[in-house]
Amino acid sequence: MFVRTLDLREFLWPTLRGEPGERTDVLSVETPAERLARRIPLPFPVAAAALAILATFPVMPYLMPAARSGLMTTYFNPDMGAFHGPADVLVKAAMVALLTFLIWAPRHMRSRIARTQADLTGMCGDCESAFDGAFRWAVRWEPAAALAAAVTGLSVVGFVATGGRVTPGTITLFVLDAIQAGARWMVVFTFFWFYIASVRGLAALGSQVRQVTPYYVDDMLGMRPLGSLSLTFASTYFLALGLGGVWATVSTRNLVTQGAFPIFLVVGLVLFFLPLRVIHGRMVEEKKRAQVELRERYATLFEAPRRLPAGSREAERASLDDLRDAIGFEVTERQVQAIKAWPFDTSLIGKLATSFALPILLTLVGRQLILLILHV
Repeated sequence: MFVRTLDLREFLWPTLRGEPGERTDVLSVETPAERLARRIPLPFPVAAAALAILATFPVMPYLMPAARSGLMTTYFNPDMGAFHGPADVLVKAAMVALLTFLIWAPRHMRSRIARTQADLTGMCGDCESAFDGAFRWAVRWEPAAALAAAVTGLSVVGFVATGGRVTPGTITLFVLDAIQAGARWMVVFTFFWFYIASVRGLAALGSQVRQVTPYYVDDMLGMRPLGSLSLTFASTYFLALGLGGVWATVSTRNLVTQGAFPIFLVVGLVLFFLPLRVIHGRMVEEKKRAQVELRERYATLFEAPRRLPAGSREAERASLDDLRDAIGFEVTERQVQAIKAWPFDTSLIGKLATSFALPILLTLVGRQLILLILHV
């Protein structure tokens, strides 16, 4: 059996709220889909794929093949109905791939948050409390559930308002179909809520950094883990967007040609830089402070030369001191000028560019696949 009990209260409530005694810090709380996948006795990626298949497979159209218009899912999107050809298989496969990734993605982002916390130990006072406070909203499942219920409810209203009919004999299957659609929306909104709340948490975390690494040790002042974390959020978002673009391309609900896809791309790019603005300001401030300290420390180098008896021991010592200070000034000045203004370098920017191009590439691949299938 895939689940441990048939008692719905015992099964569903821990799936949403967690097991009694389970850790509740932000780095340990799982999403409802993760908890559900963990109850399946399979490796987590396989369990996530099984849930995605369960949420995607057109069970109701097969149970009610003669009343497709009586099902909300197929009424709005016929591609989600029974299999009739290779194109239908491609649409379902794209949806399964998307949902599987969306179930796995919060787990991946949470692990990177934990790694960042370990890297920043000592820089933000009580880092564990700082991270729990910054990312506490990311682990809340209620907003995603409310959004999924609202969209499903609006779909039901739209179904009825546009002429959809539910007969007494099909009401049970209609409700089950709505629940299946709601489960898909729950997975989608859980991912987006976790992503947006994590971006907000990263922005809040930037103001919690109390101590920076000296510039002569690290030209990013120890802030690189925060830039890497923002890249993780952005790349995860872009990959989800790419998989969503593939599904939109191969299905009749083609959002790419409606202008939504470029907007989502720009939003992801903006949300990479936005949470780093506070950190950027802190790094610029630290660089200015180091420049002031440098000028004050070596101010005597630029004063009029000291008048000492030529050839005296004092004159020789002063010359050696001036030479040492000049060398020290040059070295320190290079280190100060090398301080970065943002917590990332060219390698991270290259990875960001690759992540940004990935949705476009996946969408083009999806377009070519559907064209190939349609012409076979």
